[in-house]
Amino acid sequence: MYIKKNIRVLIVDDSVVSRQMIGKGISEDPGIEVVAVASDPFDAKEKIIKTRPNVIVCDVEMPKMNGIEFVRQLLPQYSVPVIMVSGASSAVFEAIEAGAVDFVAKPTGKSHQDIETFISSIIQKIKTGVMAKAIQSRDRNWEAKPLSNNFASVKRKSTVDMIAIGASTGGTEAIFSILRHLPSTIPGIVIVQHIPPVFSKMYAERLDSQTSFSAKEAHTGDYIDMAKSLLLLAICR
Repeated sequence: MYIKKNIRVLIVDDSVVSRQMIGKGISEDPGIEVVAVASDPFDAKEKIIKTRPNVIVCDVEMPKMNGIEFVRQLLPQYSVPVIMVSGASSAVFEAIEAGAVDFVAKPTGKSHQDIETFISSIIQKIKTGVMAKAIQSRDRNWEAKPLSNNFASVKRKSTVDMIAIGASTGGTEAIFSILRHLPSTIPGIVIVQHIPPVFSKMYAERLDSQTSFSAKEAHTGDYIDMAKSLLLLAICR
């Protein structure tokens, strides 16, 4: 039975091997069609106009222009959700800040299982990325507003003992923006984030250095100290 492929994808990557691997892998999904591939952002711009993709899968590290700058220049002109592909680098958080909807970690190994997991993750994020398009274009300039004085004065004797926050990978910037405006007097916080293990430590370090909270990646045996607003970042696999 013929199934219409309704998600049009453009792949931007300077590696021929990566373009072929990603293209072949995601094309096996009956709902995804790879309409074009590009070797760099300049090549991609022409193909965006020509093929009108629903989603772009883009590498972070590329010659001529990296993926982060590409996203910054692309989104004001074309409202296309972008999924970033990256190795173990904190640059992915810059990409999310620039407007990418999500990111995927490159496979650390070359086994069939590693590649299969990688492709499966891209397919999942492409499908959720399409649904995030309207929200992303509408809320790109969203910034958490400073909290009221009433909320900022909340002390630990409040009836709230702990705060829990949950998000997917694409929620890293939203959480970061919220935490920057929260007072350090609030109860302890636990964050459950769907994020690759290699990136969770980087994200926790970013929260620790750029917010008023003491943040760390969660490990077995950790607990929330109610005397401190400690952020524990757990990985949701």
